Amino acid sequence: MRPHQYFPAQTTASFTLVIIHGMQEHGRRYQAFAEYLSRQGGNIISFDLPGHGVEKPKDALGDFGTEGLAASLTAIDEFFQRYAQSLPKVLFGHSMGSTLALRYAQQHDLDLLILCGVPVNPVWALELGYRAAKLEQRLRPQQASVFSNIFKWYNRRFQPCTTASDWLSANPDNVQAYLDDPLCGYALSPRYYLEMFGLMRHALAAKELAKLGSQLKILVIWGADDPVTDFGKGTRHLVNKLQALNYSVASQEYAGLRHEILNEAEPLPIYADVLRFIKANLESSVIRHALVS
Repeated sequence: MRPHQYFPAQTTASFTLVIIHGMQEHGRRYQAFAEYLSRQGGNIISFDLPGHGVEKPKDALGDFGTEGLAASLTAIDEFFQRYAQSLPKVLFGHSMGSTLALRYAQQHDLDLLILCGVPVNPVWALELGYRAAKLEQRLRPQQASVFSNIFKWYNRRFQPCTTASDWLSANPDNVQAYLDDPLCGYALSPRYYLEMFGLMRHALAAKELAKLGSQLKILVIWGADDPVTDFGKGTRHLVNKLQALNYSVASQEYAGLRHEILNEAEPLPIYADVLRFIKANLESSVIRHALVS
């Protein structure tokens, strides 16, 4: 089982939730969120994706390591097997982690799925990105990927900027904490983007979206000023696609917030919205588990 942080429910446990972090960061950044949910009856697990967090070699390019992204799906399954038992299973993913969460839900049984700041791109763009990353991996595998320059474009709406990462958050303290963290914001390898584009083009494909469980309840949340979601345009498109497939989808856009909505100056209302969604759907999930068992 992968190294992880476990926050057991501080009251009677009513659900188990696994957190999947985004790119260029690590699971410990979600400690405040995990502690909040554990106080509300959740068994919470936060972990580092392969090649992230303490596993990332110092001064090395960001990579998913020899295990690759596939190992993350196995790890999530192991966490649920160990900690969920008969409790409803909830999966929370942020940014790239939300794409991984979506992929997990397409392949495994799950009760609730929460997608935060999910990146959504046109099919043609994902295919082009995948092919370009594949070529870059063949020609210059040991150099930082040119795709890292994408982040420079994210700041366009926020000029004048104080840092290269202002697009992350409207909260300057969070931006500075990110910049000061040696386990965040590092350069990424071509192989990283190759795996990421491969994940996205599968998880967001129409035929794969149709594989989600019919009983799955979905919450999609994002900041209105988040460039990763194309300022909500891409995310709303995903919500519409899921609703067209007759899935139960709730969504919430937060005005004035950017990409890391859980790390904005006042995150508690967002924590509460997530908890409200979980609590509202627990009863049907408990009944479903009782019928299955």
